[in-house]
Amino acid sequence: MNVPAIPITMQSNKTVTQHRKLFLAFLITIAMALCSVRAHALTTNDFVCDETYRGRTFDPFVWDGWKGKLNLYQDGTGELLIPETGESISVRHAIAVNPQDDIEGYQGPGFVSGDTATYQNHRLVFWVDFNHTPDDSSDDQRFDGYLATATPGDEDARGTIIGITWWEKLPFAFYSGRKYQIVTDNGSVKIVYEDTCIPW
Repeated sequence: MNVPAIPITMQSNKTVTQHRKLFLAFLITIAMALCSVRAHALTTNDFVCDETYRGRTFDPFVWDGWKGKLNLYQDGTGELLIPETGESISVRHAIAVNPQDDIEGYQGPGFVSGDTATYQNHRLVFWVDFNHTPDDSSDDQRFDGYLATATPGDEDARGTIIGITWWEKLPFAFYSGRKYQIVTDNGSVKIVYEDTCIPW
């Protein structure tokens, strides 16, 4: 008895369509963030703290289901720490750039040539050396995204990153949040964010 095989091309086309829909939804989210009326220009301090600190921690940092802790330092370097294994992976970064800026051949996710230029300095690009080849940056994995902005006076809402990375030419999402505690004081509830600046 011959059993008809399920055409592999149909399954693979369905998967590609699902990836495209997810990617389109991600780009729409990025575009909405870029058009936010609450957004305002960020500075390098928002990404790596001021010069009295070594840098800033983004924890948790999640990319396609993998988890770690991202440290960005003042000197353009950083490290991705993987708590489960104790591994430390080298990072280099470009921070406080704009969507229209060309960073090693690419403009920011969601920016289309001809769009109005923005100067909110909320884009960051970083490369992770997963292959541990410090003398060859061509094999580093690129992450390109945006740091959330907030209205002045609400700076604690900053610190969330959302963006896109590529593995074998396929796009995947990444994000980072900030750890916080919920504190009650005389009947009022407050969210207290952890300090993410890394001391020298």
